[in-house]
Parts: sequence; C-alpha cells; structure tokens
Amino acid sequence: MARLCQDRNWKSAVYLIEIDSQKRESEATRHLLQLFHKEELLGALGLGPLAWIVIEAQKSRLIPGIVGDVDILAGNLDFQNWSQMEAAVEEMKSREPDWPPQLQIQLAGKMVAESGGLVWPPKSSHVAGAEVKCAYFTDQIKSAKSSKDKVAGIRSQIDWLENMGLDRFALVDIVGTRISDEQSGGWLGAAGEAQRAREAMDKILGARLGAKSPAGQFVWSVGAVAGGDEGMRGAGGLQMLRAPQPNPKLASGNTEVLEHRTALLASIPTLFADLPVPRYFPVTFLDCRTCRKIHYLEDAACPLNDSASPGNVGQGGMATLASTGEVG
Repeated sequence: MARLCQDRNWKSAVYLIEIDSQKRESEATRHLLQLFHKEELLGALGLGPLAWIVIEAQKSRLIPGIVGDVDILAGNLDFQNWSQMEAAVEEMKSREPDWPPQLQIQLAGKMVAESGGLVWPPKSSHVAGAEVKCAYFTDQIKSAKSSKDKVAGIRSQIDWLENMGLDRFALVDIVGTRISDEQSGGWLGAAGEAQRAREAMDKILGARLGAKSPAGQFVWSVGAVAGGDEGMRGAGGLQMLRAPQPNPKLASGNTEVLEHRTALLASIPTLFADLPVPRYFPVTFLDCRTCRKIHYLEDAACPLNDSASPGNVGQGGMATLASTGEVG
C-alpha cells in the first residue's frame, strides 16, 4: 500500500508514474484530496466546505453484507446551533475580509467546533461518493482500464454507489505524467504534458459511463513537477465532464436502495464514535487496512505515515493551522 502521509517532505515525494499499479489509485486519491480540488469535487456532489471525507471506506462498515470499498465517501456536518455558526462566519468576514469565502467558513467552523458546537459524531443527511481510477502518460496512455471487461467493471462499481443509496456519486479519472524538471520546462513543461495526456485520454473517457448514467464524471490530468509530488506541486486542474445528478433510485422509492440508505445513515455516527472532534474542514479520514481502523489521514501513529516537514501540508494547510492554533 502506498504511503498515506499528507505532510510530506520533498525528498520523500512519490510520483504517480513511479508507483506500482496496484497502489497507484490509492496514492492518486490522496494526492487529489491534498489540494483545493477536493472542494470542487465536494461542491459538485452537493457538499460544502464543512464536510467529512473517508478514503477507502469499507462497504461492510456501512451496509451489512456488501463487500469492497468506496474510494471517496463524504457527508455533511451539522452544528448544535446554526445561529452560532452564522455569527462565527460574520466574525471571520470582519476579521479577515480579504480571505476566500470558503476559508472564512472553514475557520468559522473551527471556532464553533472548539467551543463544543459541532454535532459529533456526525449525523449526516447528505452522503456522496466517488470511484477513482488512475492511468499515466508516457507518449501514450497506460493502465487506462479501457478494455470492454474493465469498462463493464467500472460501470458495475458506479452502479453499486447508486444502489448503496448515496445522494450523488461520481467517477474520477486521474492521469499522471512524466516528471518535468527545470531542463524540461518546469511548471510550463508539466502543464503541456498534462494537456497532451488529457487529449490522449479523451476517447477512453467518452466510453467510461453510459449515456443515461446519473453519475458525475471528472478528470484530473496532472503534470508532475520536480521538487514535490502531485499532491504538492502538480500542474493541471480538475475538470468536470458531466455533473452528478440526484440518485434516481431514491427519487423512485426503490425499496432495496432505501433500505441500504437507512443502514448507511445509521452507520455514520458509529464510524467516528471513537475519534476526537475535528479542528479543520473538510476533515479527512482513512479507513486504514494497516491499523484496522478509521483514523485521521495525518495520524502520526499510523506506521504508513512518514515524519514530515511542517511546511509541506496537505488539506490546504488547515491541518497544521488547526494543530498549532495559529488561526481562530
């Protein structure tokens, strides 16, 4: 399994193109969720910045009798008193008027959570998920999972997200590239490589989902830049190819899907029951196969996490700000 640390030093950078194929998708998911792209994805899935995320959530924890995992599972957070939360947002706007609105909301949430105002463990009413696939590009696309059988498998995985009773769900394709150093153009070279990879992937992306699928579809073609992996220095943005639609089986009252959803929503407080109240948002957890439990992605006790430089922080820097008390 690939390393899971969100706070990496540059010497320990792990690039997607260098990772064993069995580990690449796991690492790609973590790289994606270390960047602001996670907030774009959450927004499309109907969630705001005040959300929780679990990487590789085991379905058996969510709905009895179902096997496998959900690469990205996410849900909304709630507060004891939303008037308190609204007041905290106004305070942050007054204190830091030039900061982006999402950051103001996140830090307001931190203030309220630290005062005991967050409902924890969460009782979510909106839960979404995503399946992640990862290919790489070296003048041609490799590991694209584009065969007829592989495409059928991907569609089956998406169908399971629908049948679990998630509100919205999506497929995310991530495409890594060769590492661009100063001699090969640095950032500009990486951006060009990402664009070529994206163009090479077009036909494959067009065949991923059926025309009537309610799933959203995203692609992150990311150019690797020397000096830090794609979760730190990647060139290229997340693109939405189609917007996620509300789960039609929930709307139609499908009995099995409604039963799955009831079990899913009931399981969520149990997932987080033994975890401390978060201090940054969106808060990210890992359903860790090594530790055999769900823990914070940055948990230093996890043997898969490296020691890291405090200057290189995932989660948009929120994890370090929360732990040091520099904000709020």
